[in-house]
Amino acid sequence: MPVRLVHGTRDDTLDSVSSRRFAAALGRHGWPVGLEEVPTDHAGVVMTRFDPAAGHCVPDTAPHAVEGGRTTVRALLEASRGLVRPGILPLV
Repeated sequence: MPVRLVHGTRDDTLDSVSSRRFAAALGRHGWPVGLEEVPTDHAGVVMTRFDPAAGHCVPDTAPHAVEGGRTTVRALLEASRGLVRPGILPLV
């Protein structure tokens, strides 16, 4: 199963070093892994921003969040390419 990581370079929740180390560890164990770093924050990689008043993430259309979300979608599509075949994931 391929692993694709997307990490915001402006993430103040989790340092990007953690994702780099995780990707390296997976690679050392033979996992197919990719890491993309995009100029957004922690929530931006899923096209959101954290709203402190609401206490959760809300949709965001800021350019950095849109780029982060698109990168995440591409990573998901790339990771899923080899999964749609008999016995892996059903076609629906």
